[in-house]
Amino acid sequence: MLPLILVADIVIGMQSTVLIEANLLKKPVMSIQIGRKGPDQFILSKRGIVEAITARDVLKQELRRFLLHEGKGSQKMLPVIPHPIENVKRFIIPVFGQK
Repeated sequence: MLPLILVADIVIGMQSTVLIEANLLKKPVMSIQIGRKGPDQFILSKRGIVEAITARDVLKQELRRFLLHEGKGSQKMLPVIPHPIENVKRFIIPVFGQK
């Protein structure tokens, strides 16, 4: 999992050790716990490092904030990769062959 965390722009999960690893590697993390009942038991939440997202509207707002520069209109923070499906096909077909 470590190589994926290293290249990630953000790591999204619920309460996993992957979020803890990502946080230790200084990656932005989101703990999504929509529908959670009771207190948040996630260690990063208990330590005040991450605030769990428990509502869909807050999730939408936080994703928008991360993906778009605030105050910069709709300028994207993350690069748009042209033709993503074709790029994946070019990678997978030589490895696994065409069916």
